[in-house]
Amino acid sequence: LSASVCSGQTVSLSAVAALKGLPANTPMSYQWEQSTNGTTWSNVTGAGASGTTTTGSVTYTVPATLAQTTHYRLKYSYVTACGGVTVKATTNAAITINELPKVTKVEATPGYILNGASTPISFTISGTANATVTYTLNGGAPLTAQINGSGVATVPYTTTQDVTLNVTQIEK
Repeated sequence: LSASVCSGQTVSLSAVAALKGLPANTPMSYQWEQSTNGTTWSNVTGAGASGTTTTGSVTYTVPATLAQTTHYRLKYSYVTACGGVTVKATTNAAITINELPKVTKVEATPGYILNGASTPISFTISGTANATVTYTLNGGAPLTAQINGSGVATVPYTTTQDVTLNVTQIEK
């Protein structure tokens, strides 16, 4: 089981524990666990991360602050009909975080206009590799540039006056 979400989004995990052969409403203690490698587990903290239920069904909402791919599983225990304690864990679910595309820097070379002379300018847009940037020059019609695999797009422009490049959108 796995899911992919964009950075800043939440996802809810639900699990149903099979309490076979036990009377209805048998109390079950649970604890959500997390791991960045799927091998070493630690307890999740916060609302809904642990508790007791009599339905065998629990839900945990992964916070929007999750910054990397993380595995989750539910560890649960209950007292059997004969008085023994059974501890089990569900199959883990991997939540993959897809970083939102971004522009990190816009530079103009040269950074000045030569006394009203026709001056070629090269705008360099740095950001998320292979993203498409929509921009305007001096508030004009929307134009697009493709950021290459190295994270750079170049926009050539020739002008006799000051020019401003405004990024209006970025998509991947």
